[in-house]
Amino acid sequence: MVPTAVERIDLPGEPGEPATRIWSHAVRRAEGVFDIEIFDAGHRPLLVMEGLTLTPLPGAGGGTEADAERLHRIEWTDLTAPRPAPGQPGHWLVTGTGPEDGPQDAAPTGPASFPALLAGALGAAGARVTRTAGAVLPDDGDLPGHVAFVAPDATDGEDAQRRGLARLTALARACSDLPVPPRLTVVTNRAQAIGPDDVPDPGAALYWGFTRVLRREHPELLARVVDVDPADEPADWAAELVEDTAEDQVALRAGRRLAARLTRGAPDGESGALPAPRSGRQPFRAGARRPGAKEPVEFLPLARRAPGPGEIEVEVLAVALDHGDALRVFGPPAGVAGVLPLGSGCAGLVTAAGPDVTAFTLGDRVAACAAGTFASHVTVRAEHAVAVPDALGDAEAAALPLPMGAAWYALSDLGRLEPGETVLIDLPPQVAVRAAVEQVARVLGARIVTTSAAPNQDASDLVVDPADPAWTDAVRAATGGRGVDLILASPVGQPGDGRLDAVADGGRYITFGGTGGRALGAEAYSRGIALSAVHLPALLGPRSRRFAAALTAAWRLLTDGKLEPLPVRTRPMADAVAALRDSAEAAAGGVRTVLVDAPGVTEVTALPLSGGRFRPDGTYLLTGGLGALGLSLAEYLAAHGAGCLVLLGRSAPGPDAAARVEALRAAGTRVTTERCDVADPDAVRAVLARVREDLPPLRGVVHAAGLLEDATVRNLTEDQVHRVLAPKTAGARNLDEATAGDPLDLFVLFSSAAALVGNAGQAAYAAANSYLDALAEARRRRGRPALSVQWGPFTGTGLAASEEQRGARLEERGMGGFPPEEAWPALVRMLERDEPVIGYVPIALRRWFDAYPDTAALGSWERLHSAARDDSASAGGGDFLARLLATPAGDRPAVAEEEVRRLAGRVLRLGAEGVGSEVPFKELGLDSLMGLELRNRLEASFGLRLSPTLLWSYGTAAALAAALCERLPDPAAAG
Repeated sequence: MVPTAVERIDLPGEPGEPATRIWSHAVRRAEGVFDIEIFDAGHRPLLVMEGLTLTPLPGAGGGTEADAERLHRIEWTDLTAPRPAPGQPGHWLVTGTGPEDGPQDAAPTGPASFPALLAGALGAAGARVTRTAGAVLPDDGDLPGHVAFVAPDATDGEDAQRRGLARLTALARACSDLPVPPRLTVVTNRAQAIGPDDVPDPGAALYWGFTRVLRREHPELLARVVDVDPADEPADWAAELVEDTAEDQVALRAGRRLAARLTRGAPDGESGALPAPRSGRQPFRAGARRPGAKEPVEFLPLARRAPGPGEIEVEVLAVALDHGDALRVFGPPAGVAGVLPLGSGCAGLVTAAGPDVTAFTLGDRVAACAAGTFASHVTVRAEHAVAVPDALGDAEAAALPLPMGAAWYALSDLGRLEPGETVLIDLPPQVAVRAAVEQVARVLGARIVTTSAAPNQDASDLVVDPADPAWTDAVRAATGGRGVDLILASPVGQPGDGRLDAVADGGRYITFGGTGGRALGAEAYSRGIALSAVHLPALLGPRSRRFAAALTAAWRLLTDGKLEPLPVRTRPMADAVAALRDSAEAAAGGVRTVLVDAPGVTEVTALPLSGGRFRPDGTYLLTGGLGALGLSLAEYLAAHGAGCLVLLGRSAPGPDAAARVEALRAAGTRVTTERCDVADPDAVRAVLARVREDLPPLRGVVHAAGLLEDATVRNLTEDQVHRVLAPKTAGARNLDEATAGDPLDLFVLFSSAAALVGNAGQAAYAAANSYLDALAEARRRRGRPALSVQWGPFTGTGLAASEEQRGARLEERGMGGFPPEEAWPALVRMLERDEPVIGYVPIALRRWFDAYPDTAALGSWERLHSAARDDSASAGGGDFLARLLATPAGDRPAVAEEEVRRLAGRVLRLGAEGVGSEVPFKELGLDSLMGLELRNRLEASFGLRLSPTLLWSYGTAAALAAALCERLPDPAAAG
């Protein structure tokens, strides 16, 4: 690991003697980002580094190698290309859930409905179109070759979208029972987030998870899902539907055709196309982002630090900006990364004081100097703060301490300026200290020479123009030929630029803001001219006591009326970018820009982990928090910093849960348990009201509640759909709406890999989790924090483990599991990656494609099929079929039975020898899900499309083998 960036370095003080022993304290803020403090033997701070970024050297590896095999996500690949002329579009049935019906050419009496537009476009493309309402097949016997189910959209409401799943279920069953099943296409309206401006409809996304399972269970339907935007041309929708394609998941946007690709591995880089996630009003610090950032000033959560010895905390009411802040925002130095602090002066109220501070009490109005004062609160050295007189406003006070203190230090302490001496002030007008320097010089009784760029030339005894080659002659003439006693210049002095010629022998040359005077060393030395530099970071760091004395002296003159406030222009803190753009113009006129109204900053970038840990001063709410999985996560959160947990469950905690809750409390975590049905919006609002009244600010929500009822599409009921959807979808919606005003760092939804890959028997569950995925996408596109994790099976706990055989079945098919101890660190890494939706599931690709051979032909699985690099399943099937067809017809049933027993034994985990020829499959334990898997394997081996009822109609190995042989093609006829 090598350091590549740092946000802030502070040198609070120097050790009393050379340090022979030091202490260090490091906090991991995020992956590869640390905050480090170094103390001397007396525990006095010597060095503070915030935001130190450490980057692994190439090839150094890391601790997250497993992520590369477990992380999966959907990417969209652009397949836009001129379409070939379509063949015969055929007969289409367009149906949905709306009440409207009528002939395809009926003249609409109002705005055309979505199904009507699609039907019209298909008709224009040459298709024969029939429309029905209620998602039913026509009863006149005129059966279509293609069915388009138009899913209800957001305008229909979520209740209609939920009911539509039941109608799609009935439609799929009816289509599957036809002698020649039609191809089924599900059309959704903006269910997917394709571009950065797409805000998906979670209710429409239900149909994506459902259709993935439908394709798995009923391959004979060749089910696919197409997402469209009603703003596009209906002709594009029709062109996609009539095309014969292997693409099973397609989105159409503005003339572009994009296809889904299931992709393995962590995404490259950050999700930069999305706005940074925002949280609600809370303590913040502002910083300049890296070059090229969309938002050059970012408001970040602030972990308020209690003041130590010699320190005070200030609630910032006004913060002064200068030219250096504008440079950090609009032109940071090359190679600078991370977030640069802004602001060096502020005014506000004392909210806390260190144990030895006696100069200030709580509520005192103060002005103060420190790096990074653009924040809601700042902890500063008490010696760098001064009391603000009642007659001075906050904005004027914020603009004064740094310029006045620096001017006094430069002219009086370092420059030793005496009455009657002449000082040349050659500072750019943008430098905030210039106006203060002129005032201090006048108070010290000096004659003042300024450049022509001075904003207030009336204060000068002489004005010169450095662009005039004879300007030094004018200076010497005005000083009796000797030159000025002191020059205060910007760090641009070079031999031959004339500035040194304007200084008297034995005079002083001070550069302000750098060390440019070093180049003048030889000539200055020969003339006895002392060279010095004023470096503000050093004044506020190692030389803090000197600056404190200078600030005290200058502030006394201000309160006595000998120095005057500087002119300021105020802007709201929320308008910092615009204020900084105008600050250069304002400074040129001698006006400082001051930002006020910290409460007006209502959106702060959400950081899921503050200082690399969960917040000790925050509350985290977990639904499903009283189950074994929720308690495991609660224990992890508590062990990694979370100070307060609210665990929600539908029932009171049982004995084991109660014992684990008490153990958390005994370890110092504040834990509240609540009985709550998250599908009930009133119950959710009531819980959150109690949280806001009694507990620390709500910082995180984890929605882990869920219900899993396995059922194939053929057996799925509307009641099951409702029971499975309610805790997931209604719960997520209620939490989303009820926490809109809370300062959340994270909003995590526990989705499932069932939504990603389409687990057989989990159509309703996959639909519910697709809703969560789309909700996370929608939240992120609205600038709110969200992460939906499509978890694979947890081992030992969770829904996959609740049924004894479920996890084993998934493992057999290639979907592995993992313990919670592996999942929670992975969750932290996923939070730090800032992706809205990511799958975490181990998939053994060879076993997967062996169990689901038809998957290899789907466009969405193209990348993973290529990654598998193993066509053994399909190759083996082809070898068997060739051997079977070469076998004499009378001998085929015996060969076929051997294959049936082999495949059935694998599915039943009995081995071929455990499957008797005449023993019914049901007696061996074959259920509907196993039947689906066996049918898939039989189709791959025998090269047939099989009816979903075939296994139950011919329920033994011998009977099934004979039936399969009857359906084999005749080689002679084929030849």
